[in-house]
Amino acid sequence: MYKIYFLLGILVLFISSCNQPSPVTITPSEIILQQSNDVLPISSFAESVDYLELKLDQVGISLGEVEAVKQIDDDWIIQHRMSGQRSFIRFNRHGDFIAELAGEKMKEIIEPEDIIAFDKGYAVLAKNGVHLISKDGKYIRKFVTGNQTIGSRFLVEEGHFYILNEKLADRILVEAGDAARESMKEDVLPLQVQRTMYANSQTFSKTQSYFSVLSDSIYRHTANDAENVTKLTGNGIPTFAGIVRNMRGMEEKDGLKYLRETNYVMVRKYLENNQLIYLTYWIGSVSSTFILNKANGTFHYFGQGVNDIDGGIWDRPLFLTSGNDLVIPLTAYKISGHKISNKKVKGFDRLQAKIASDGNPVLMLCKLK
Repeated sequence: MYKIYFLLGILVLFISSCNQPSPVTITPSEIILQQSNDVLPISSFAESVDYLELKLDQVGISLGEVEAVKQIDDDWIIQHRMSGQRSFIRFNRHGDFIAELAGEKMKEIIEPEDIIAFDKGYAVLAKNGVHLISKDGKYIRKFVTGNQTIGSRFLVEEGHFYILNEKLADRILVEAGDAARESMKEDVLPLQVQRTMYANSQTFSKTQSYFSVLSDSIYRHTANDAENVTKLTGNGIPTFAGIVRNMRGMEEKDGLKYLRETNYVMVRKYLENNQLIYLTYWIGSVSSTFILNKANGTFHYFGQGVNDIDGGIWDRPLFLTSGNDLVIPLTAYKISGHKISNKKVKGFDRLQAKIASDGNPVLMLCKLK
């Protein structure tokens, strides 16, 4: 279903392209999240797939459940959980193991949540503060002290760390440190609401973009200020943020009943770079995906993807690179157990044969158009 704001965007792009040689990107003021049950071949929005093997067999380390993937400089940072313990593993761009970061052996960091580039190493958000570590995984010092359990994702701007709020009503960002501890005295959301939280931040074009399900919008953060750039709305269905706002003033029991009995839209994955926006969201019990190319205005809604490029797997993307690659982690078990239904499509069978011998996990790199 074509919306007016996309048609206007395409017109602006056409006019602009006649006057300047460089490509122009469109940032839509609104994206309507509508339900789709379409099964879409990924060749509709992707031009190729490639695979990067994470060579853990060389160092005797196992990878648990992958929770997040980041690309910092030229390195891959994999956030995973094993036996209830979360840590980060650093690989180079070829998939070679470099170091484990903030793992079980680093007792100074309690329950790490997120990692970002800072100074010449990394900053780690944890339950007991923000910590600085080196690129080879050595502990440096605690940068921010105190309980920082207000959220699981953070960003830095001019030396100040900001946590994406997943605990308090009417807040999106909270500065780490004293401000975060003071904020804990404010209106705390019920635990049942907190358990459904999702937030994520992206950095591109020297700006930081972020989203939380407690808001209806994607924001840009620069110079200690936030700009609402894209509003996310349901197609006649309220968003989760709208439901939470409506719960204000209700008794907790009544509010939770209202939450259970109301159909709403909830974003579960937000990824963005200079050219693309990728959103996965739920409407009731139905999952849908939206992809927008900001450079040419083309977009797709679909419910399920089918890998018709090499006959392999289509799974849950966790990261979008600056080079327009959707990054999808795949375990050796999932790769070996996949049945290639389209025998005319070749390529994935070679990966299956390779992984069968060494058992390494893989990053699937899906190049978007």
